[in-house]
Amino acid sequence: MMNRRRNFLLSILFLLSASAIGQISYNTTLLGQWSNDSLPVLGNPAGQRFNELWGYYDSVKAKEYIIMGGLDSIYFFDVTNPSKIKLCDVEAGRAKNCINRDFQTYSHYGYAVNDQNAGSLQVFDMKYLPDSVHKVYDNDTLGKITHTICIYKDKIYMCSNSSRSNVRHSMRIASLTQPEDPLFLATFDAPVVGGMKLFENIHDMVIVDDTAYLSCGNDGLFMFDISNPLNLKYIYSLTTYPEKGYNHNSWLTADKKHLIFTDENLGLGVKLYEIQSPTSYKLKSIFRSHIGAMAHNPFFVGNTKAYISYYQDGVYLFDITDDTNPKVLAYYDTYAENIGYTGFQGCWGVYPFLPSGHIFASDMTHGLFALRMGIVGINSTEVRKEKLNIYPNPSQENTQFTLFSPAAEDAMIEITDYNGKNILRESVSLKFGKNSFSLPTEKFSSGIYFIQVTSTQALYTAKLIKK
Repeated sequence: MMNRRRNFLLSILFLLSASAIGQISYNTTLLGQWSNDSLPVLGNPAGQRFNELWGYYDSVKAKEYIIMGGLDSIYFFDVTNPSKIKLCDVEAGRAKNCINRDFQTYSHYGYAVNDQNAGSLQVFDMKYLPDSVHKVYDNDTLGKITHTICIYKDKIYMCSNSSRSNVRHSMRIASLTQPEDPLFLATFDAPVVGGMKLFENIHDMVIVDDTAYLSCGNDGLFMFDISNPLNLKYIYSLTTYPEKGYNHNSWLTADKKHLIFTDENLGLGVKLYEIQSPTSYKLKSIFRSHIGAMAHNPFFVGNTKAYISYYQDGVYLFDITDDTNPKVLAYYDTYAENIGYTGFQGCWGVYPFLPSGHIFASDMTHGLFALRMGIVGINSTEVRKEKLNIYPNPSQENTQFTLFSPAAEDAMIEITDYNGKNILRESVSLKFGKNSFSLPTEKFSSGIYFIQVTSTQALYTAKLIKK
C-alpha cells in the first residue's frame, strides 16, 4: 500500500513555475464583478474588450463610481455597493477599436482621451450620477490622440499628444479654470542638451508638490519642476538602473520618501527607490510577482502598501515596510486563462483610492472586479482558509491544482472521497508564490473528492467532481 501511494504521489507533476491555470487568490475576497461577454474583442491584443479605469467619489451623495474604458465606449459604474455593481451610463468614444483609453477627474468632471485612431478630448459632467452623465465637451483641438493624462491643481497635462494636423508633442498643457472648456496653455518637448534630446516622448506622468515624474519609455524617468507650466525646469533623471526597460509609470508614498516605478517588459522587476533629496535617489529593492511576469501600473496607499496591476498575474498588493525586501500581502488573478507570460492580456488597471477601501481592477477580457485585499497580513499567526483552485472541474483526465503560498515550506496534501476514505496523504514542498501541479485524475472513479493542502500559514481546500 505504501509503495502504491508513493508511486501515486510521484505521478503528480509539480510545475512550481509561473504557469497558472484557473483563477487563484491569496488574502483577497471577490466582492463583485461586471462584464459583458457579448461585446466584440480584438485579435491583438488577443481577447481585449476593456482597458483603463479611474475612480470618482461624490462627497455630497456619498457615492463611489468607477470609469472604465472599452474598445468603443466609456462605462460609468456605481460601485457604492460592490456586490451589486450598477452600470449607470455608456458614452461612445470618438475613436473606435481603441486599445488604450485614459481617464482622470477634476471636481465633478471626468476627462477621457484615447491613443488609437482619430479621437478627441472628452469631458463628462458626473453630477447627475447615478442617473447618467452629460457629455459637455468633445473636441480634437487639444489633441486627437493622447496616451495618458494627469490633472494637477487646475491644469491637465496630456502626454504623448498628437494634434489634429498630426504634429506629435511630448506633452500639451491646458487650463481647467473653465472645466467644460479646457484652454490651451503650452506644449512641452524634451530639452536639447549637447545637441541631443533628453528623451523622445512622455509615456505617463505623476505630479507631487510641483515636481513632475515623467516616464519616458526607453529613455528612463525624468523629474521636472512644473511650478511654472510655461517653463518646465529639469531637476534630475534615472536613465541607467538595473533591469532597465520601457519606463512605464511611477508613484510616490504619502510621505514622499519612496518612489516606485515599472518597466513595461516581460520579466522585468518593479523598482523601489528611497528619495534622499530632490537630486539623490537610492535603489532599495527590485521585486516582482513571478519570473516572466510584466507589471503595468503601480500605486501607493499610505507609506507601505503598493498596489500593482500585473497583466497576466492580476492584482498584487505588496508591503514595503522593509523597503529592502517587499512582501506579498494579497493577490487576485483576474485572468484565469493564463498559462504563461506571453504578452498583453489580463489586468490593465487598479484603483485603490475610494473612501471605502475597496479595490477595483479592470481586466482586458473580463471587465471590472471589486476586491477586498490584505485584511490579514502575511506575518499574522492566524492560519488562513484559502481556496485551492482546480481546473477543469468537473474533471475527466488530468486536473490542475493551483495555490499561492506566502512562503517556501513543506505542506501536507490529503485527498479523501465522499465517504471519508483516505485516497492520498503525503508531504509536498511549496515554493513562494504560485504553485501549480497536475493530478492524473483518470485513475479516479467517478464521484466527489475533497482535497486539502495544509501548511503553517494556510489551509487550502477544494471539492473535485470526477466524471
